[in-house]
Amino acid sequence: MPLRQTKDFALVGRQPIAFLVLLALAGLMLSIYVGRQESTQYAALERLKLAEVIDEHFSTVQDHLAVRETVASVVAALFNPPPLMASHPLRDFGNQVIAIIPDIQTVGWLPEVPVSIADEAI
Repeated sequence: MPLRQTKDFALVGRQPIAFLVLLALAGLMLSIYVGRQESTQYAALERLKLAEVIDEHFSTVQDHLAVRETVASVVAALFNPPPLMASHPLRDFGNQVIAIIPDIQTVGWLPEVPVSIADEAI
């Protein structure tokens, strides 16, 4: 047998095993990488869902507080007197007029009379 044709059966059997081991390690590394990427994407998606729920809850609470503030201001306005009205602003004048002209007490309401018919109203 020539020297070139001799084969070492120990090395020939190890080469396919080493190749298979390297291929298995590459597959394992690729699986770990893809699994990590998927878990990262899943976590990001869950954070987005959580942020959406938080935003919805916050807007609901904000709307509720706005409604309560509006109701509170409306109720407070019901107990405030109108700005142009005061209780009996002409009381002193009325007392002086009644003291001078007692017949005017019979008039409970004086309607606004146009100038054209003022003589008839008096």
